[in-house]
Amino acid sequence: MRYFIAAPGGLASGGPELLHQLCHELTKLGYEAAMLYFYMEEGEHGNPVHPNYTMYHNRYVLDTDTVDCEDACLIVPEPVSLLILGQMQHCKKVIWWLSVDFFYEHNTIQDGMQLKGLDMVHLVQCRYAQSILEYIFGVPAKRIRYLSDYLRPEFLEETKHCVTENDKKDIVVYNPRKGMDITKHLIKCAAEEQWYKTADGTKQIPENITFVPLMHMTPAQVGETLRQAKVYIDFGTHPGKDRIPREAAVSGCCVITGKKGSAAYAEDVPIPEQYKFQDGIAQASDILKLIRDIFRDYEKYRMDFTDYCNKIYAEKQKFEEDTKRIFEEIERGQF
Repeated sequence: MRYFIAAPGGLASGGPELLHQLCHELTKLGYEAAMLYFYMEEGEHGNPVHPNYTMYHNRYVLDTDTVDCEDACLIVPEPVSLLILGQMQHCKKVIWWLSVDFFYEHNTIQDGMQLKGLDMVHLVQCRYAQSILEYIFGVPAKRIRYLSDYLRPEFLEETKHCVTENDKKDIVVYNPRKGMDITKHLIKCAAEEQWYKTADGTKQIPENITFVPLMHMTPAQVGETLRQAKVYIDFGTHPGKDRIPREAAVSGCCVITGKKGSAAYAEDVPIPEQYKFQDGIAQASDILKLIRDIFRDYEKYRMDFTDYCNKIYAEKQKFEEDTKRIFEEIERGQF
């Protein structure tokens, strides 16, 4: 069977990188695999392959006619899944759910509920997506397989050997595209605080907390900023198992989140419950107290993230094992 992985041409972001990783892994396993670019943001010389992804050395096609054949399998990300798969009559169909929230931007819940009656395979990048498929859309569990992703080995290697307590500063980093209503409230409350209690009950006059947004930065600058910070906060919707919280954790940040989307699932964001907050607005003082306690005793709190980091380092091997198993099942027609 030939495999085609649909992705936007010339575009670099978290989702497209996962799709390119899958194509690369299938090729390594000996399958005939290629990218199918479904629209173009053309780079230099009209090349649909973004420079970030040339390292994967994937083949690609632009013509859907070569894909819609009985000996082909088309894998599409969820936002455009119904649009693209609806045009296909003969190939085997797979949706890879890298997010659930992005599906809703292009489709309705009713569209999702139609999926339970379609003969296709569903891959999920996180348990949050799996729960939506099973309990909201009604997709049978036997048609769902877990296939997550991994951080680039180069990033992991860089952080593994260069993060020490001496590198760290009392700063909080955040993604300005994620949960900014809560982040703005925290920044305001931090500026207005008069005093707070330490773990032993002693009242302290707080110093200003420095909040640093991850914006207008190259990937290298983002990595350097994370390696300097002691805390990363993310009160966004967590539509999938997001990349930046994992990058922050292996960069030595203590990660604080809300409980939306995948952050509500221990398997997707496996950090202790004391670092997850149900209501970031109402619990602002508790969050700020935790941040200040981390600043004061960083090494103690950092130990709480050892298991999380170990799982992140193991993700690539698990991705390789899961890909091999799942596509052997597809080849055997077990779905």
